[in-house]
Amino acid sequence: MKKTTSADESKVVMEGLFMKKPSGGNVSRLKSELNSLSKPQGQQSKLPVVPNPESPEDHICLLDCIVVDLQDMDIFAAERYPREYSKAVEDTSTDLSFPSYCVRQTGGSLLKEPFRLKLQVERNLDKELSHAVADILIHGSLSSVHCSLDLPKYKLIRGLLENNLGEPIEEFMRPYDLQDPRIHTVLSGEVYTSMSFLVDMVNVSLELMDPKGKDECSSLARFDFKKSKLLFESSSNRTKSVNLVSHSMMAFDTRYAGQKSTGGMPNVFNCIFQSSKNTSSPGAIQIELHYRSTKDSSSFTVVLNNLRVFLIFDWLLLVHDFLYTPGDTKKRENVLPSRQRTYSSETSVVPKAVKSGVVTKRSSLHVSTEKQLEVKVNVTGTEFVVVEDMSCFDTNAIILKGTTVLTYKPKLLDRPFSGSLFGIEVFSCRLGNEQETALSIIDPVQIQVELVGNASYPSGSGLLDAFNSEDFPPILEIQLQALDIRLSYNDVQLFLAIAKSIPQQTSAAMPDSSASVAESTTNPSSSLVAEPSCLTSENREIPKRVLDPVLEVQLARLQDLGFSMEDCRKALLCCQGDLKKAASWLFKNAEPLKSLSLTSSGRNSQGIVPFQFISGVEIKAESICICFIDDCMDCDVPLAELTFSRLNFLQHLRANPEGCAHFTLSGDYYNRELSGWEPFIEPWPCSVSWQQHASSRLHPSRLKLEVKATHRLDVNITSVFLEQYASTKQSWMEDYCKQDKEVNAVSSEEWMGSSEDSPCFGQTEMKTPKRRQPFVPFALRNHTGCTLWFATLTTTPTRAALSHSGSPGVVPEENGTLLDDAHNVSEWKEVITGEEVPFEFEARGKLRHRHTHDLRIHQLQVRVNGWEEVSPVSVDKVGTFFRYAAPDKNSSSSTLGSPISRTNIIHPQVYFSSLPPVRVVFEVTMEGSARKVITVRSALIVKNKLETPMELRLDSPSAPDKPVVLPAVMPGDAFAIPLHLTSWRLQARPKGLGVFFCKAPIHWTDVQKTAEVCSSKRECHSMESENSRFFRFCVAIKKENYPDYMPSSIFSDSAKQIFRQPGHTIYLLPTVVVCNLLPCELEFYVKGMPISGTLKPGKEVALHTADTSQNIELGVLLENFPICKELLIPPGTQNYMVRMRLYDINKRQLNLTIRIVCRAEGSLKILISAPYWLINKTGLPLIFRQDNAKTDAAGQFEEHELARSLSPLLFCYADKEQPNFCTMRVGKGIHPEGMPGWCQGFSLDGGSGVRALKVIQHGNRPGLIYNIGIDVKKGRGRYIDTCMVTFAPRYLLDNKSSYKLAFVQREFARGQGTSNPDGYISTLPGSSVVFHWPRNDYDQLLCVRLMDVRNCIWSGGFEVNKNNSFHINMRDTLGKCYFLRVEITLQGATYHVAFSDTDQLPPPFRIDNFSKVPIVFNQHGVVEPRLYTEVKPMTSLDYAWDEPSLPPFVMLTVKGAGSSEIVCSMNDFQDSKQLYYENFIYIAATYTFSG
Repeated sequence: MKKTTSADESKVVMEGLFMKKPSGGNVSRLKSELNSLSKPQGQQSKLPVVPNPESPEDHICLLDCIVVDLQDMDIFAAERYPREYSKAVEDTSTDLSFPSYCVRQTGGSLLKEPFRLKLQVERNLDKELSHAVADILIHGSLSSVHCSLDLPKYKLIRGLLENNLGEPIEEFMRPYDLQDPRIHTVLSGEVYTSMSFLVDMVNVSLELMDPKGKDECSSLARFDFKKSKLLFESSSNRTKSVNLVSHSMMAFDTRYAGQKSTGGMPNVFNCIFQSSKNTSSPGAIQIELHYRSTKDSSSFTVVLNNLRVFLIFDWLLLVHDFLYTPGDTKKRENVLPSRQRTYSSETSVVPKAVKSGVVTKRSSLHVSTEKQLEVKVNVTGTEFVVVEDMSCFDTNAIILKGTTVLTYKPKLLDRPFSGSLFGIEVFSCRLGNEQETALSIIDPVQIQVELVGNASYPSGSGLLDAFNSEDFPPILEIQLQALDIRLSYNDVQLFLAIAKSIPQQTSAAMPDSSASVAESTTNPSSSLVAEPSCLTSENREIPKRVLDPVLEVQLARLQDLGFSMEDCRKALLCCQGDLKKAASWLFKNAEPLKSLSLTSSGRNSQGIVPFQFISGVEIKAESICICFIDDCMDCDVPLAELTFSRLNFLQHLRANPEGCAHFTLSGDYYNRELSGWEPFIEPWPCSVSWQQHASSRLHPSRLKLEVKATHRLDVNITSVFLEQYASTKQSWMEDYCKQDKEVNAVSSEEWMGSSEDSPCFGQTEMKTPKRRQPFVPFALRNHTGCTLWFATLTTTPTRAALSHSGSPGVVPEENGTLLDDAHNVSEWKEVITGEEVPFEFEARGKLRHRHTHDLRIHQLQVRVNGWEEVSPVSVDKVGTFFRYAAPDKNSSSSTLGSPISRTNIIHPQVYFSSLPPVRVVFEVTMEGSARKVITVRSALIVKNKLETPMELRLDSPSAPDKPVVLPAVMPGDAFAIPLHLTSWRLQARPKGLGVFFCKAPIHWTDVQKTAEVCSSKRECHSMESENSRFFRFCVAIKKENYPDYMPSSIFSDSAKQIFRQPGHTIYLLPTVVVCNLLPCELEFYVKGMPISGTLKPGKEVALHTADTSQNIELGVLLENFPICKELLIPPGTQNYMVRMRLYDINKRQLNLTIRIVCRAEGSLKILISAPYWLINKTGLPLIFRQDNAKTDAAGQFEEHELARSLSPLLFCYADKEQPNFCTMRVGKGIHPEGMPGWCQGFSLDGGSGVRALKVIQHGNRPGLIYNIGIDVKKGRGRYIDTCMVTFAPRYLLDNKSSYKLAFVQREFARGQGTSNPDGYISTLPGSSVVFHWPRNDYDQLLCVRLMDVRNCIWSGGFEVNKNNSFHINMRDTLGKCYFLRVEITLQGATYHVAFSDTDQLPPPFRIDNFSKVPIVFNQHGVVEPRLYTEVKPMTSLDYAWDEPSLPPFVMLTVKGAGSSEIVCSMNDFQDSKQLYYENFIYIAATYTFSG
C-alpha cells in the first residue's frame, strides 16, 4: 500500500497531447537498450525521409502523455476494520478512513526512507489507425530504495501474490464498441504491442530480516540492485514477456554486520554474489531473467555472466528457508481440490488408437492442453567458491568455473533435457594470492549432458501402448572426450576439511529449517507428505515384533505392492492368511501408498523416492585419467596415474540397482630418480558388472560384482615402485599424525584475547591455515672453488642426440627460426663457490605436471670462471656425469677475480698464463622425497675417515711460497679440491693438535689404472721441539671409473701428456683402530708405548700415534681377567684371525677372537670379540662349564651361585682335548640343602633345544626339575664371529583374561575340587609367570582354575609343549561351564601360553536338542559323574572339551532308564546315528455299552 505525506507533494507535472513519430519514440529506444545482447545499439532501422501516409508503420501517432512525479512514497502493512468497530485513535495520520471501514497501520514501514517514483504514461490515441507505438507505454524510474522484509511481512506479500495476483480470473465482458485485439490479430495477421511497462531501478536494496535473530532488527541478507531494468510487454496475440536485466547485482550476508567480539566473525565473506575478478568489460550484464508466454508455449531464460558466488552453506539454507516459507494458511483448505478441478476441466479424454500389434488393454488416455515449457540457463564465466575456513580471508578454497548452457523441455519426450558444459574446471587456491597459488584439480573439459528417452519404450505400438511415458523414465547420458583429474595429498586434505566444516556450518541453520517444517505441517498439503513418512517408519519397526516367519514373509510380499502395514495386516486377518485373497482385498478396499507419495512429493517435497525422474545414468568417455600427486611436506611430484580408456558406464536406478562398465585399464607410476613414467598395469580391456541385492530373511543386503576379461592382467612390480610406496606412506602418515597432534594441542588451549584488539583482524591474523610450501625441484651446489654461471635448457631427445654426436652442431641461439617451444634456454645465473641456488625448468603453473609425459630432457649449461662453456648435461636421472672444459682464451673473462676471499683461495690466473683443461663433474643426487641436487665439482675428492678434522694445504710448484689452505674437512665428510687447484701439491694435517703438515705431499698422479688403490703412510711432527709425539695417518688413493678418452677438440696431443686429468678419491685413514665387540668394557694397551685406554661396548678408537711399520704388541684386560698374553702384530700384516688368551683370578683361561682387517697398506682395524655369549634369562642362577672339564668356565665366582648374572657370560672351549659341548647346572644358592646335577651336554653352534636341570633332595623326597630352553643365534654384521646363546624358561604363562587364574600340574589337581593344592601358581590379569613342572615323572599336563568364580573346579589337563589353540572348559559345582581361550606359541626357546576371554569368540561346539526328551552327553572316556551334562528339550548348550587330552568323541544317551548309548566323533560331520530309548505306551479300554 502506498501513501503520501501530503496531497500537495504528489503532483502531475505535465498532461497533454503530443504527436510522435514511431522512429523517435521511447519504445524503440528502450527496447534497443534491453535487447543489446542480441542486437547492438545503432542498428535500428531508419525511416525514409518522406513518410508514406498509406503505411500504418509510418503513421505519426497522436500520444496522450502524462508525467507523474510521486515524492515521499512509503510502503507499510495495514489491517482493515469495519466502521462500527473502529475506535478513535490519537494519531489520526496512521489511519485511512472510508465510509464503511478504516485501515490501520500494523508495524513499521517496509522502507528505511521514503522514495520518489517518477512515471511517464503515453497512450496511443491513434491505435485504431496505427500500432507503430504501443497502445500504452509506462516508463518509471526508482532510485535509492531500501526495503526491509521480516517474515510476517514476507508472508503477507507472498499471500497477496498467490491469492490475488496469481489466481485465475474469469474473462470479463467487453462492450460492443471495443474490439478484442486478438480478433484484429487473427484477421490481419499483424502482431503489435498493446502494453509496455519499463522501470529503471538504481540503487534498489532488498533486505531480509532474520526471524530467529536475537533481536527483531537483526538482518539476514541484503540484495543490492545497483543498475537494473524491468520490462513488461504484452502483445495482441496474448504473448507476454517479462525481462529483468541487472548490470550490477550483489548479495550480502548481513548477519554479522557491525558485530564486535574478540572471537572474530564466523563469516568474513559477507559478499555472496559479486562480479568476477576476471571480468573484461565491467559494464556488462551480470544477470538477466527473461520470461515469455504465448498461447501455446512459455519459455524462461536465465543468464548469469561473470559472477562469483561464495557457497556459504548456512546462509544459503537460512535464505532458502526464508523464501520458501508459505504465505498465510488460514483459507487454504480448498487449494488442492480446486487444482484438481482445474486440471480435470482442462483435460479431455481421447481413446488410444491402435496402430499395430495386439492390444489387450484399451485405455482412455488423458490428452493435456498444457503449454509447452522451455527453460534455458546460460552461465558464462561464473565461479562457485567453497572455502575451507569462513572466518579467515586468506584461506584455502576450491573454485568451480565454466560456461554452461542448459535447456529443459519437459514435453519433448525424446530429449527433455540437454546441456553443454564448456571449459568446466575445478581448481584449488589461496584466496589471498589466487593467481599464483591456483592449482588445477580437474583440467578444463567439455561435457555434453542429455536426458535421452528410454530405449526400452519403443516408438511403435503394441502391448506397451497402454502405458504412459512416465512408466519409462529417461536415461541421463553424459559424454566427454578426455577428463584429466589431478588429486594431490593436500587436495584430499582440503576436501576432508571442507566436508568436515559443512556439517558445522549447517548445524546452526538446520534447527531453524526443522522448526519451519514443523510449522508448515499444519497445512493439509504438507501433512500429506508427512503421513507416508510416518507410515514407512512404522513399517520398519513393526516387522521386528513379528515372531512368525511365515507371517513376516506374507506381510513383506503384500507391502511390496505398495500398501501400508496396517492394511496388509487387516487383509491377512480378513482372508485368514490366504495370500492371493489378501492381495485382491487390498486392491479393492485399500489405497496404495505409492501414488500418494508421488503426488505429494511432486508438489511439496523434492522426491521421497530417489532418482524417480531418471531410470539410469550412462557415461561415455574416450579417456578418464586420474593423476595422483605427492605434495606432502618437501615434494611436489607425480605419484601414479590410472587411465580408463574407451569408458562406457551404465548404472540402472531401480529397486535393485545394477550396472555395467566397459573400459581399458592402465596404470603408470613416476620414477623420481629417472624422472619418467613406468607402467605397473599394462593396458587391460575388461568389463565389470554389478548388482545390488536387497536384504532378506536369509542374507543381508549385498553387492554382486563380476569382472570379465579375455586378456591377461599384467602387473609390473619393481623395487623402485615398492620403495616409493613405502616412503610415500611413511611421509603421509607422519604429516597426518603431526596434524592430529597440532589440532589436539590447539583445542586444549584457550586463547585469551584482549578486548582492545581489533575484532576484524586480530583473530584472522592469528589463525594461520595450512599453506602449501612452494616446491622447487632442483638445486645447484657450486663446489668448484670458482664462480660459475648456469642456464637451464629444455630440449627433446632428438636434439640432445644430435648435439652430442656433433653432426649438425649445437643450434645457435641467434637463429631463432630453428628454436621451438621444446628448446627453451633461460637466462644465465651466477653462483658463488660454496653456494646453493634452487631453480626450476618450468614456472609453476595452474596445470601442474602436464609435461611429465612429454619426451623432454632437462639440461644444464654451465660455464666456470676461467673456462669455456661445457656441453649441456641432462639432470633428469640420478647419477654422476662429467664434461671436459677448455680454458677460456678471452683474457678479459679469465682475469676476473674469484669472490671467494673468505677461503683464502687465490685464482690461478696469477701463476698460469692459461688454465689447463679440466674435467667438470656433475653429481645428481636425490635429497628428501623428490628434490634433485646437482653438485658441480672437480674429479678429485678427499674423504676424511679420521676422528679429527683435517686441514688441507695446496701450493704451486712455480710459487711454493704462496700456499692455499683449504677449510678443514670434518670427520666422515668429503671435500672436492677446487677445480683450478687439482694439479697443485697436496698436504694434510689434523686441525688444532699443534703439528706441522706432512712432509711428503700426496701424489695422485701415480695411480693410473682404474679401481687401483695405492696407499702410503704420512707423519706429522709436533711443533714443540721437546715433544717428540707424531700424528700418523694413512693415505689411500683410488682411481674411479672415468674413461681415459680425452676429446681432441679440447686436448691437444701435448696437453694430453702434460695435463693428467684427475679422477681419484683420496682417503685419509687412521693407522690402527681398535673395536670392542664384547658386551662389557675393556682396557687396551700397547706394550712398550704410551698407548692405553678404555673402550665401551660396541665403540672403537683410533690409535694415531701407533706405527704399523714397527712391531705392535697389543694387550686386552677385562673385569676379573687381570692377566693377558699380548698379541704381536708385525709390519705388513694382512687380513687374518687369531686367539688371545686371558686368565681370570682363579687362573682359568678365556680365549678371545681377534680379527685384523687391513683396509689399506699401513691401516689396520682390530676387532675384539668372544666366541660365545651366554645370556641367562631364566631368573635362576646357572653355572656353565665345558663338558667333561674339571673346572667351571672362566669368569664365574661365588656370586654366580647365588643369583642370576645380568651381563652375558663370555665362554669358550678352553680345553682342546675335550669335546666341544657345554653343560650347566643350577646354582647352589637356590637350594642349599639339595645337590644340583649337571645336565646332558649340548652344542652351542646353532639350533634350539631344551635341557632338564635336576636338584637331588635329601632323604626320599623327589628331586626338583627345571626345564630350560636353549636358543642359539649366529651373530650378523661385524658380530659374525660370535654366537649368542639365550637360556630362557621353557614355559611362560601369560594371563590376558579378566580373571585371576591358578595353575598346577594335573596330578596335584586330581580330587582337589574347588581348593588349591600346595605349590600352585596364581597370576593377576595382565601379568605373566614362569612355570616349571614340579614332578617330571608325572604326566606333563597343565590345569587351570578361575579364582574369581566361586566354587569353580579345576579344568582338565592339557599339553603345553606344542603350538596349539583351543578352548578350555571349567565348571562350578552346579555344572555351569566357563571358557578360556588358550594360545600356545613357541617364541625362541620358550612356549608362551596365553589365556584370554571368550566373550567375542564363538564356542567350539554347540549341542542343539531338537527332540522332545532330555539328552545327557559327556566326553567319551570321562568317568566323573559331574561332567555328565543334561540338555533339556528344545534348548541348546555351548560346550568345550572337559579333557582336551582325550580323543574327540561324545557319548549320548536319553535321560532315564532303558536308553541306548551312541558315541559320535566330533571330527566326522557325516556321521549320523540313531538313538533309541524305551517309551511305554498304555492303551486304556473303557466300556462301550452297558448291561
